Amino acid sequence: MYVEIYDECSFKMDELIAWCEIKIPERVFSGETHEEWYTLSGKQGDGLEGAIDIVLSFSNQPIQPYLYPAAAPMVMVPGRPMPIFVPPPQQQQPVVGQQPVVVPPPQLSAEELKQIQEMFPNIDTEVVKTVFEANRGNKDATINSLLQMNE
Repeated sequence: MYVEIYDECSFKMDELIAWCEIKIPERVFSGETHEEWYTLSGKQGDGLEGAIDIVLSFSNQPIQPYLYPAAAPMVMVPGRPMPIFVPPPQQQQPVVGQQPVVVPPPQLSAEELKQIQEMFPNIDTEVVKTVFEANRGNKDATINSLLQMNE
């Protein structure tokens, strides 16, 4: 198994910062649980980026999927001391056995995009769209976020 750890970036490619290769012990496949600290490699060299604790277990029994609650979207504004938090949308808990409903991200109309682009000519179109989606289609919140980014 190969583990890669990335620094998540909002406006550029995520950066690979550490990695390690883990050989899965045979006893894991016979039902035993295995826990071990593995050293991470990266820019500083092999095994010099810290360590990660991995717990491995395997079962032939089918398991019920766990639906994690949605995290609140967050917009990181470069140069600002605090991130801008956007409250999560209200959603109902799925009934056991029922498939969760996937809600597509809000779409910015061409007219709204043009209007926002006129206000912020120095901000890339894709950034405007991403901030709009992070604000769940709230145009006023999008404009406020872009104003803070533009400072």
